Amino acid sequence: MAFDSTLNVMVMFGGWSAGLMNDTWTWDGKTWTAVTTTSPPTPRSFVGMAYDPPRNRIVIFGGNLAGSCSFPPSNQTFELDLSVSPATWTQIATANAPPRRAQSAMAYDVTNDRMILFGGTGGCDQSLNDTWTFDSQASTWIPLTMDGKPAARWGHSFVYDVARSEGLMFGGTTAGPPTGPPRGDTWSFGERAAVIPAASSWGLIVLVLLVLSFGTLALWRARGTSQPV
Repeated sequence: MAFDSTLNVMVMFGGWSAGLMNDTWTWDGKTWTAVTTTSPPTPRSFVGMAYDPPRNRIVIFGGNLAGSCSFPPSNQTFELDLSVSPATWTQIATANAPPRRAQSAMAYDVTNDRMILFGGTGGCDQSLNDTWTFDSQASTWIPLTMDGKPAARWGHSFVYDVARSEGLMFGGTTAGPPTGPPRGDTWSFGERAAVIPAASSWGLIVLVLLVLSFGTLALWRARGTSQPV
């Protein structure tokens, strides 16, 4: 799911219920509403999904195309325009798309006007730990070359903290899929110029890792103790 801040609704796409699905729904805090759309993606589950506010689009990437991890997931990019009736799904022809994956996580980087995608799984026992950005205007995916990064994982949570200009990621699973023990580590991702807080609600920063990408120095920072379980 992703939050559409223009319409003030949560947006949900696809998933699994006795089979793969490709329906679109919104939640306004009280009611689920089925959205009539044109040209929806083929049924899939576990897509990466985030909202792009400047362009007023929901963006999804990848997803499982079958009920088994042995079937290759998608590497397609789609955008949803909810400002028109009926709402419209459009597949985006992208340059240099990330490898196929499902159960990745995406967030919109407000500071740098870009999507950030991390990790996921490329199939059975194929956890990933690469980081990509998506430029919606240029329809281009760009890999970030890391000096250091979190361990490979899938099924993690990832959001963008506007106040601190950094992405925040928690948990996920490294082994598998289909199964594996969950993780309990917390990481933040942001520009080097960002203020590093002395502590967070989940503990002190215990490790600093540098990230180098196209002349921009960024950080994956691990955060320490007293995290959720």
